[in-house]
Amino acid sequence: MTSIALFTADPWESAMPVIRVRAPARHAGIEVIQGNLADKIDFTVLEKCDAITIQRDFPRFPGYDDLIRAAREKGIPISYECDDMILEVPRKHISRSAYIDVLFRILRGACDADVVTVSTSLLLDYFKPFNENVRLFPNYLDDTIWKVTPPDRTIHDRQVITIGYMGGASHAPDLEWIAPV
Repeated sequence: MTSIALFTADPWESAMPVIRVRAPARHAGIEVIQGNLADKIDFTVLEKCDAITIQRDFPRFPGYDDLIRAAREKGIPISYECDDMILEVPRKHISRSAYIDVLFRILRGACDADVVTVSTSLLLDYFKPFNENVRLFPNYLDDTIWKVTPPDRTIHDRQVITIGYMGGASHAPDLEWIAPV
């Protein structure tokens, strides 16, 4: 079985590792090995994996450079995965302070990789100057968790439509601009 080691700054069971890497890999029959626990990197996974994936802001952690060097020495392909414009978080955004001091290291993650995977065509164009091998890999909902069905009623003109949204507090600013509608 093919296996990848995932290195992420997010908790293992949180949305980023699950939606972007773990669930798609499971559906593709690829084993995902946990490569770190917070900032503690498990270098032994390099003996068990066929490739590694560096996610978003993982390059912030001490040991990142040693990990990249070790993967290169072993000939292990490196992918960098990002689904957000974390290199240009607006000044007033709630998450800006989480990334501002590590922007260069995040950018290095994209530059160090053999391939960069992103969730939108805008991100694909954004990352192209930093790595010529950028691939679009959209977000997908895991059908084993999310049962999406079409609405069972007809929408009439001028009927109020309620749209549900689920996301972390960091997305509140993203929603403010559509609140009036």
